[in-house]
Amino acid sequence: MKNRIFLLTFLTFTALAITAQQTDAPNANLTYYYRQTGVVRNNTLGAGDNTGQFITFTRRGCYDSDRNGMQAGDGFLAYQGIGNDALRNRQMQRM
Repeated sequence: MKNRIFLLTFLTFTALAITAQQTDAPNANLTYYYRQTGVVRNNTLGAGDNTGQFITFTRRGCYDSDRNGMQAGDGFLAYQGIGNDALRNRQMQRM
């Protein structure tokens, strides 16, 4: 009986750990290059200057980087979720 309780407890904690791992940012450990193709000023879209920047994603967010993923600035953006769910989650945290 004790072995069954231990096994059930072990499987429950294993399932919880797997679920927690799946909530990471989907682009973790990847670096992307973004090119400025347009600028919006006063609700009007204008031409961009085609400059760009590398962004590296981690499990917790993203930051400006060089092409190798090395940090190039001093900022960090924390991952909040995907799409409207991220906005809803953020609003719920404020309440």
